[in-house]
Amino acid sequence: MEVILLPGLDGTGLLFEFLLQQTPRIFSIFPLLQEPIDYQPQIELLEQEIGATEVILVAESYSGYIAYQLACRGNINIKHIVFVASFLVSPSYLIKFINILPLSLLKKQLLPSWVLNYFLFGNKSNEKLEKSFYSAINSVSNKVLMHRLRNISRLQAPIKTIKIPCTYIRAKSDRLINTNSVKIFEKVCIDLTIKTVEGGHFILQSNPETCFEIINNIALWY
Repeated sequence: MEVILLPGLDGTGLLFEFLLQQTPRIFSIFPLLQEPIDYQPQIELLEQEIGATEVILVAESYSGYIAYQLACRGNINIKHIVFVASFLVSPSYLIKFINILPLSLLKKQLLPSWVLNYFLFGNKSNEKLEKSFYSAINSVSNKVLMHRLRNISRLQAPIKTIKIPCTYIRAKSDRLINTNSVKIFEKVCIDLTIKTVEGGHFILQSNPETCFEIINNIALWY
C-alpha cells in the first residue's frame, strides 16, 4: 500500500523530514507545483501522477481540500485519507488579512521565536524545527504563497459527502485552525475518526512520533 504525503502551504515536502525519521517505511512525497495556480489544476495533475495505484493519502493543512476533492472526483483508488490539521473552509479570521501578512519579516527571520513557537508549534519548538521551517518557506516565492492564501480565502463549505474511511489528526494547541474546521469534516466524511494529538498546527513536525504511530497503524490495516 503506497502512502502519499501531500504537503502544507509551502508545498515543498521538506517539512516531512521529521515524520520520515520515525520509520523505515517508504512514504511517497508529492510536492505541489511551485506556480501560482488554483486548486483545480493541482488536483488534476495529482490524478495523473498517482494513476491507478491503491493509495493512502496523508494531507497536511493546505492539501486537505485537495485530498477531499480527489475523493469526490473518484478518479484514483484511495483506500483511506488522513487529514492533518486540515480545513475545507477558510480556517481562521487571520486569513482575512492576507494582504498585510508580514511574509518579508517571516522570510528574513525577523519574527521572534516565541511567535512561531506559540502560533505554529504549540510550544514544542526547537532550533532544528525552526531552521527547517525557514528553509521550506524561503524556497517558495511570495507570489506562490500569496496565491495559495487567496485560494484558502475563497473556500466555501462543501456539501458532497465521501464514503472513503478518513482519519483527522487534530492538533490540541492548533491556533490557526478553529474547531469549526473539524466540524465540517464530520459533516462530509461519513466514516471519520478524530485523533487529538499534543502539539501545534505543524503537528507532523511538533509531534512526529505520535502522528507516525497513527498513520502507520492505518497503513498496516490495509
